[in-house]
Amino acid sequence: MSEIEAADWTDGEYPTEAALERIEHWEGDLRELMAFVHSIWWAADWGWNQEGDDYYVSTGGWSGNEDIIGALRSNFLFWSLHHRSTRAGGHFMFCFHSLAAHDLCGQCKGTGLDALKKAT
Repeated sequence: MSEIEAADWTDGEYPTEAALERIEHWEGDLRELMAFVHSIWWAADWGWNQEGDDYYVSTGGWSGNEDIIGALRSNFLFWSLHHRSTRAGGHFMFCFHSLAAHDLCGQCKGTGLDALKKAT
C-alpha cells in the first residue's frame, strides 16, 4: 500500500471517515473517483472487475466495502449517472459508457440488465 493509500485506511484496514467523505463529495472526474475507490476496496483482486466502461464490484459482505458503497450512493451525481444494477449479495454494476441513456446500451447487453428490462 502506498503512503497516499495508507492515509485512507484505518489500522484495521477499513476506509477512514475522511476517505468516505471524499467519495461522498467528489467533484472531479468520476472515473478518477472509481480509481480512488478501487485503491481502497478490500479484496479488489476478487471483488472488482472492470471491462471497458463497465465496473462489476462485489462487497464480499465486508462492512468496509459496504461503507464505500454507501458513500457512492450518497454521491447523487455519481449514483444517478452510473449505477445500473444492484443484486442480492452485495453485487453492483456501474456503467460509464457515453451512450448509456439506458435503454440498454450495447456495452451493458448481456449483463443481466437485458433480462431485467424484458421483465418490466
